[in-house]
Amino acid sequence: MKIYKVYNPIFEFVAEAGAGGKQGVAKLAIEYEKLDPSFPPPTKYMDFMIGLTKEVDAGIVKAALD
Repeated sequence: MKIYKVYNPIFEFVAEAGAGGKQGVAKLAIEYEKLDPSFPPPTKYMDFMIGLTKEVDAGIVKAALD
């Protein structure tokens, strides 16, 4: 993360009432500013955040069904 001036991961989870019970939406974002324009965007970290959210969701669904 030394190649960024600013780096803020943002997780937002919104619970909603839907058909068949409670549902929700996960919104993921990263605010960042590069130290140099040639540095790559943080796509690997965003992929990690998406994978983590999917694992948490699968665990919650499994626990709700047990």
